[in-house]
Amino acid sequence: MKQKLIVVAVLIVAFATALLIYVKFPQSNTVDAAKIFTAAQNYTRDLKKQGLAIPETVNLKELIARGFLQASDIAGFAGSEVTVALTANPNDPKAVLLRARFSDGQELLTMGDGSIQAKQAKP
Repeated sequence: MKQKLIVVAVLIVAFATALLIYVKFPQSNTVDAAKIFTAAQNYTRDLKKQGLAIPETVNLKELIARGFLQASDIAGFAGSEVTVALTANPNDPKAVLLRARFSDGQELLTMGDGSIQAKQAKP
């Protein structure tokens, strides 16, 4: 049951992030939040099967390179660096679950409590 609640919480957070990206960058294509979440889960499972350590985060480019995502699944993030937390506790309201860094230096953080925080580039 706890694992199911975590899955639901992460899906809600991923959807909120995708919605914010869509609103902020309407010319951008799409971001499939469910596919990002599934890809992160499958990546983690794959590493465990291989007996490898699970890193704290994974870049979406890595998930594409390993075949867990298609570029079209994250077209809305074009030109940005996006990482997904693999080991963060989604029940911790201060945990950063997803970090998107845009070319202008701005960052959007999806937090464990479902909020999205924007950080401006440092001069």
